Amino acid sequence: LCERFAISNQHRTLHGALLDAQLLAEVYVAMTRGQEDLSIDLIDYTVGTDASGQIKALPSSFKLINASNEDCQLHEKILVDIAKASKKDPIWSQVANAD
Repeated sequence: LCERFAISNQHRTLHGALLDAQLLAEVYVAMTRGQEDLSIDLIDYTVGTDASGQIKALPSSFKLINASNEDCQLHEKILVDIAKASKKDPIWSQVANAD
């Protein structure tokens, strides 16, 4: 995660819980950048049922964000890399091909 979010861990010479916690805190901040509130109680929920008939608390509205073509192409490249490394198709490829 440190590498993914460009957080330097060069100063890490020994494994230690305190240092790990500090690095994890920096990763958390990087992952939630721009998110100002962790509260979920501000979401307006309605009670409904899902496809199986189970009662669920469902958000009354949500914003649908579609992946860009570039994101889709990068995702496909990652799936190809996973398939090469594991010598079998990832489950995501199987699900996508079922559609």
